[in-house]
Amino acid sequence: MPVKTEEMKIKPAKFICLTVLFLMTICSSCSENSKETNVSKKPSRELFPIEVDGRFGYINKSGQIVIKPQFDRAQDFSDGLARIYKAKRYGYIDATGRIVIEPRFKSAGPFSEGLAAADEGKGRGFIDKTGNYILPPKLEEIEGFSEGLAKVSVDWKPNHGYYYGFIDTKGKLVIQPLYHSANNFSEGLAAVGPHVDEGSGFGLIGFINKRGEWVIDPRFKRALDFHEGLAPAYTDSDKCGYIDKKGRIVIPAQYIDCKEFSEGIAFVRKDDLMFGAIDKKGNLIIKPKFERAWDYSGGLAKVESPASDSDYTEIGYINTSGNYVWGPVLKSRFPDK
Repeated sequence: MPVKTEEMKIKPAKFICLTVLFLMTICSSCSENSKETNVSKKPSRELFPIEVDGRFGYINKSGQIVIKPQFDRAQDFSDGLARIYKAKRYGYIDATGRIVIEPRFKSAGPFSEGLAAADEGKGRGFIDKTGNYILPPKLEEIEGFSEGLAKVSVDWKPNHGYYYGFIDTKGKLVIQPLYHSANNFSEGLAAVGPHVDEGSGFGLIGFINKRGEWVIDPRFKRALDFHEGLAPAYTDSDKCGYIDKKGRIVIPAQYIDCKEFSEGIAFVRKDDLMFGAIDKKGNLIIKPKFERAWDYSGGLAKVESPASDSDYTEIGYINTSGNYVWGPVLKSRFPDK
């Protein structure tokens, strides 16, 4: 029997309620997505530097050598390029191993947001990916750009030392040099230490936003950058834990050393002086057995552990389960001997 048309109609009041509910659901979803975009993840690498017989090259995620060891030194890839050291100068290669910026710099930083800090001997400036200076080589104490801003030292005073501020990509000073210590911005916040009159002039660390406003008041002896919503912070006890963006301690300060989170994992060190790894709930997921450890990227982390011969260490790359993908290989503690 045909269904009556009247039974198919939705009453106006009911229609309005359903529409409001639908819009609220969309807004809630947008809000959640907005929160996610404000939690940065470090760029995932595809290639990883290795050393073989004193020469540096790169492996892929499977541990296969894809750029043969040929450089005096080699750094991580960042923004599509990697720093290499050859003939006592720094240059840059692409993912095929081709030199795209000739080694001519006395010092050079990683590329970030299309720019890198570099110095040919006349002071530090910023170059683009063709090797041309975008900001002239007249700055000091500069690092790479992050979220459109870069930390610079623009003032020095006797008995005070350097003061740090932040410039934009046009070189304009947008946050005044008020800080004795500063990190670059990450997830919209930067760890900075303001000047204080008493003692050495170095105070506690807090976090500012891009307007230079305090978001987390200075109360930590030391703090690193926010990644994945958490930042390592050191309390008065000289122990570190992890705080959220409201400054609340979410993983208790119980470690003597804390690395930043990357891919849901952070390396930490307790009183046994070895690094292990925890998840974002503070659970130990890789036992402490490394003398040194670097952040995860592309599913791998570089680690260094003691060797049976105390004159050597073992270096390799592990996966997120703590198993070696490449190495470990022996490295002398005294390479110049």
